[in-house]
Amino acid sequence: PDPKKNGDLDGALASYLEALKILPADVDIAGFVRDIRIAMAERRQAGVAKAAELVKDGDALRAKGENEAALDKYLEAQRQVPDDRKIESLAQMLQKDLNKVRVSVLSKTAESLREKGSLPEALASYGEALKLAPEDAVIQAAAASIRLELGNRQAAENRRRADGLVADGNKLLNRFFGGKDMEGALAKYEEAHRLVPSDRSIEALVNELKLDLDKNSVAANRVKAAKLAEDAKDLYDDGRLLDALIKYEEALKLEPLSKSIQAGINEIKGLIPARIRERRDEAKGYLDKGDIRKALTAYEEALKLEPGNKSLQEQVNSL
Repeated sequence: PDPKKNGDLDGALASYLEALKILPADVDIAGFVRDIRIAMAERRQAGVAKAAELVKDGDALRAKGENEAALDKYLEAQRQVPDDRKIESLAQMLQKDLNKVRVSVLSKTAESLREKGSLPEALASYGEALKLAPEDAVIQAAAASIRLELGNRQAAENRRRADGLVADGNKLLNRFFGGKDMEGALAKYEEAHRLVPSDRSIEALVNELKLDLDKNSVAANRVKAAKLAEDAKDLYDDGRLLDALIKYEEALKLEPLSKSIQAGINEIKGLIPARIRERRDEAKGYLDKGDIRKALTAYEEALKLEPGNKSLQEQVNSL
């Protein structure tokens, strides 16, 4: 390709030089290297001329006080000749001057916002200033002061909300206000504790109410278990062993340490095999008499007592 075209001359030159190391006597490769170097020199010469024009334009703009536009010209000139330290210095100096102006404007804006009580906005403005002047001690101190003030303000707001939540929780526990809602009160106390986690008095309210709820839950489970056990006893007396077993097992989930409930379960489980044998014998007797309907009923009753019994299931299916 024509080395004078706008391409990656540096990359092309590097590739040709590598090739020339392998074939040092290759005339064509040597010619390409020569042509690219000439093209690079011409390009640099054109870049230097273009950069000089841009710097001149930048100087004129700077003299008019149009520093932003002047900086754009200097930066464009720097792209034309990246290794020109003079142009680089011009751009850096002007950038520094512009940053000082921006920092000053941002600081004044932040001060004005702070006076109006707009602390978050003021802090944001100081933050933008610190991006441009990260070592400015005055701005650092001002930003730190706002953060502290915001923290105190937030802490005061959290305390106000927490006190309100505790008051709401107390009302929910006071029968005078319409009943004792312990779970609702606990939710209020826990929300208050999240707002002021260091408050030991609120933490104590949460822990005490959780303990009371646990006690109430145990008492309620005991009552429910007693009712289920009573129902199981009635079913047992009616001969409905499987239904009675289900009730006893529900009761045991609520009162896992109850010896009487466990005894009821054990008793029923001990009777079930004998009851299954009775139903089998009844079914066989009905089959001998040719009464298939009653035999099927007897087998189905036996299967209810032991639903997973394959032999009984086969008998039911065959009938």
